[in-house]
Amino acid sequence: MIEKLNCSIVFSICASCSTWAVPHASAQETAKEKENPEIVVRATVPAVVQKDDRTVYNLDANLQAASGSVADVLTTLPSVSVDANGGVRVHGEGVVVLVDGRPAPALRGNLGAALQSMSASTIAQIEVITSPGAEFRSNAAAVINIVTKKPSGPETKGEISANLGTPHRRRNMSFNGSTGTGKWTFGTTLGFREDVRSDLIDVDLRTFDASGGDAARLTEHRSTFVPYRNLSGNLNADYAISDRGSLRISAEGALRDRPRRYTATTILSRRSDGLISTGLTKDAAEQDYDYYALTGEYNRTKLFGNDKLSARISYENHVTNRLSSDIITFREDPSPNSLLDQSWLQDGKVWKGSFDYRIDLSKVSQLKLGGEVENANDIINYGRTRTLSESGVVSAASTSARIRNRYSAAYLEYKTKIDDWSIRGGVRFETQSSNIRQDGPVLPVENSSDSWSPSLTISSDLDTNDSVAFAYSRRVNRPSADELAPIQLVVNTVTNVGNPRLKPETIDKFSVKYNHDFDIMSLSVEAYFNESKNEVLEHIILPDPDQPYLVSTFQNADESRKYGVDASLNIPLSSKLKVNLDADIFRGEMSLLINEDRYRIDQTSYILKADVTWSHSKKGQLQFSSQLYGNSLSSNGINDAYSSLNLSYSYQLARNLKIVANFTNISGTTEYGDIVRSKEFIRRTRLRVPGQVFFAGLKYKFGGGASVE
Repeated sequence: MIEKLNCSIVFSICASCSTWAVPHASAQETAKEKENPEIVVRATVPAVVQKDDRTVYNLDANLQAASGSVADVLTTLPSVSVDANGGVRVHGEGVVVLVDGRPAPALRGNLGAALQSMSASTIAQIEVITSPGAEFRSNAAAVINIVTKKPSGPETKGEISANLGTPHRRRNMSFNGSTGTGKWTFGTTLGFREDVRSDLIDVDLRTFDASGGDAARLTEHRSTFVPYRNLSGNLNADYAISDRGSLRISAEGALRDRPRRYTATTILSRRSDGLISTGLTKDAAEQDYDYYALTGEYNRTKLFGNDKLSARISYENHVTNRLSSDIITFREDPSPNSLLDQSWLQDGKVWKGSFDYRIDLSKVSQLKLGGEVENANDIINYGRTRTLSESGVVSAASTSARIRNRYSAAYLEYKTKIDDWSIRGGVRFETQSSNIRQDGPVLPVENSSDSWSPSLTISSDLDTNDSVAFAYSRRVNRPSADELAPIQLVVNTVTNVGNPRLKPETIDKFSVKYNHDFDIMSLSVEAYFNESKNEVLEHIILPDPDQPYLVSTFQNADESRKYGVDASLNIPLSSKLKVNLDADIFRGEMSLLINEDRYRIDQTSYILKADVTWSHSKKGQLQFSSQLYGNSLSSNGINDAYSSLNLSYSYQLARNLKIVANFTNISGTTEYGDIVRSKEFIRRTRLRVPGQVFFAGLKYKFGGGASVE
C-alpha cells in the first residue's frame, strides 16, 4: 500500500542562480537557467501513517515522548489501552512489545512495570501492528514495535533531558548521543528514573455453603507504597566493513529497585461459630529486577544480487530477587499472631540467535525468509518461614525449580502486486519445549508444542483518497516461565501457584481496514474478529469455605471470541490546531469449564480517546490527551472503567533548548475494580490510584543542531 506523505514546496529566487532545479542537481547552470526561480521540494513525515498491517506514529510532536515513560506515550495512542497497573491491550487482547523488531531484554518479565519505568526520550516511532505477518513471533494477538533513534554520521550530537515532579514523582534524567570516526560510529544511552507508586485497595470476599448461604466474609483495606528506581544504560558500536556490510556490537543493562510497603486491615467473620477476627498485616518487601545483555549483529546488502542479510546473536542474564516479611496480628481467636518471611531468587540466562534474508525478485515482488533459536534456563529458589508467636511454633519450607525453555522458528513470506492489488502471504513454524524439575516428590514435567501460523494480507489503493486491506493471521501464545512454575508464593490473602500443564493459546484473527482522506480530515476504520482456544487465564479457587483465603493459579479457557470496530478520525482544523479521535467498541464472549461446571461470560466494552494539539506559536505547543476504558473480560470476572487525562505544554526557550510541563490525571483520583464469581465465593476488588501529578523538565540538543535520529 502506498504511504501518503505531506509535502511542502518552497519557492526561492536566487540572484546568482536561477533554474527549475531538482535538489542536489549537478548540471552546470547556464545563463538562461539563471533567469528562473528555484523550486525545492521537501517531504515532511506526518504524525500518523496508515499501512495495510499497521499504524505508524511518529513522536516528534508527542510531548509525552519528550518527558514521560513508554507507558505514558502508549496511553496517548489510538487503539491502545493502558490500565493503572501498566497492563497494555490492543482491541481488547494482550500484546507483545518489541524494540526495533526484536524481543527486548528490558521488557522481559513484568511488562507493565518495565514500560512504566522506561524513558521514552530515545524513541522515534511506535508501530501498532494489528495484523502481524510471518516475520513476527506469534506469541500475542497484536504487536507494538518501538523504533528507537539511531546514531548516524560522524558528527558528535545528542540530547540531554531532565524532569522533576511533585514530591518523589517523575524524577528522571537521560542522555543519548553519538559520534563517529573513520568507519566507526558510537552511540550511547544513559537513563535514571525515580518515581512512586501508591494506591488503595478494598477487597470484599464472601463465601457460600452448600445451600448457597453465607459461610464467611472477609473485608480488607490495603494501602500500598512502591518507590522505584531504574538505572539503565546502552552502548553500541557500528563498524562499516564496506559500502555493503556493517557490524554492530552492543551492550545494555539495568538496575531496577522496586521495594514494596503495604499495610492491610482485615476483618474476618464466620457464620459457623460467630467469631469476628480483626487483623493487621504490615508487609515490607525488597525487590530487585536486574539484567544485562550483549548483542552482535551483522548486516549485508547485495550478497548475491538484489538482497539483504541480517544476522544476530545475543546473551542475556536476568536476576530477580525478592525478600518479604509480613507481620500478621489478630486481636481475637482463632487466628494466632504470626510472622511470615519469604524469599524468591530467580536467575535466568537466555541465548538467542536469528537471521532475516530478503530478496527483491522484481520491482513488485519480494521474498523474505528467516529463523531464530532461543535457549532459556531459569533457576528459582523459594523459601518460606512462618512463626506463630503464641505457640512459638516455627514452620519452614523451601523448594527450587529449574525451568528450561527451548524455542525455534522459521518463516517464509512473499509479497507481490497484481494489477492494483498488493498481496502478502507467509507461514511461520514454531516449536517450543519446557522441562520443569522441582525438588521433592514432584516428578519432572514436560510441556511442549509445535505450531504453524499462516498469514495473508490483500490490500489496494482504490484511488488517491481510498484504500482497503483484508487480513488473516493465526497467533499462538505460549505460557511464560512464571505461569508454568509450580511454586507457591503467598501474597496477602492470596496464594499464587503456577500450572506446568498449561496449553498454548491459539488465536485466529480476521480484519478489514479502510482508509479515506477527505479534503480536511482522514478516517481509518478497522473491523476485526478474534477467535481463541485454550486462552490462558488467572483462575482463583477457594480451598476451604470457612477460611476465605484464595489460591490463584492459571488454566485454559475452552474458547473465547472478541469482535468489534475501531474508528480513528484525524482532523487538522487549521495549521495550528489538530484533533485526533478514536473509538474502539468490541464485545467479548468466553466459555470456562471449572470443576465440571461451565461458566459463560459476555461483555461489551469500549475505549474512547481524544488528542488535541494546539501550536499557538512557532515556539509553544499545548497538548491534551484523554482515555476512557470501559468494561472488559478479565479472567472469570469483569474490570470496571479506567480513565486517564493528561495536559502537556512545551516551549522552545532557545534553538536547542525546550521546556516541557505535564499535568497527568487532571481529573483527580482514578479507580477501577473487578468482580470474580463462582458457586463457592464472590470477590469484589476496588483499586484507587492517587492522580494529579505535575512534572516539568528541560530538553537540550547539542551538536549539528539536531538530536540523534
